[in-house]
Parts: sequence; structure tokens; C-alpha cells
Amino acid sequence: MESFQGTALIADPSAAAGGAAAYLLEQLGFRVVLADNADEALALIAGTSPDLVLAEARVVTEDGRWLTEAIRLRLGGQDT
Repeated sequence: MESFQGTALIADPSAAAGGAAAYLLEQLGFRVVLADNADEALALIAGTSPDLVLAEARVVTEDGRWLTEAIRLRLGGQDT
């Protein structure tokens, strides 16, 4: 099986859930960065330009829907 060479950002306040998702994505070839909250996720997005973002619906500081909209705005309105 060929692995994907890309970056994934996981925004989840749960270390257990984030760690489990990171493990699975790393097995697929992703380099994974973790964020505990929406503000940290946005900062990491600016610095890493991830290919994939997974966000808990209740990510700390804001919710997942807010984070998705903030990402969309940073990308100039492109689909996320």
C-alpha cells in the first residue's frame, strides 16, 4: 500500500482521541501536528499549510464550525 506524503492537523482537546487519530494518520504516511484549541489550530495552519484538518466539534476556545469558517476565510473563501 502506497502512503500519502502530506501534513494533517488534528484539533482536539482530548489527548487520547488526538493521539489515536494521529497514530492512524501516521500509519498512512501523514506528518501530524496537534492543536489543543481553535486558536492554536489557526496558528498552526498558517505555519504548516496542512493537507487535512480534523477538528473536534467542541474544540476549546471556539467550536469546530467556527474553526472551519475561519479556515475558509483564510483561504480566500475556497472550499474546505
